[in-house]
Amino acid sequence: MQEQVFREFLISKRTKLSQFVRKGIGSLRDAQYDAAQEWASVAVPKGLPLKNGKISDGNKSYYEKPGQNSSSPESTKMVLEILEKIHKFHKDGK
Repeated sequence: MQEQVFREFLISKRTKLSQFVRKGIGSLRDAQYDAAQEWASVAVPKGLPLKNGKISDGNKSYYEKPGQNSSSPESTKMVLEILEKIHKFHKDGK
């Protein structure tokens, strides 16, 4: 059920993430950035802007605010590992 919700609803509203997952189009960095805009626990890649206009150091939530909405290293690592597997799947054609 969770996979179906992810596949049919959440991913479809994030264009770059959707194209990366479904077709292997785009970069891992762009897919992570889209994921970070959907889930506060996923860090924005280093050098990209947060919602407040500040630039991420690679460890900040898109919605970063003092005392709330911080990213999680564990969540970020998990998402990156999944995105890397998806990238490999599309690259290897398997």
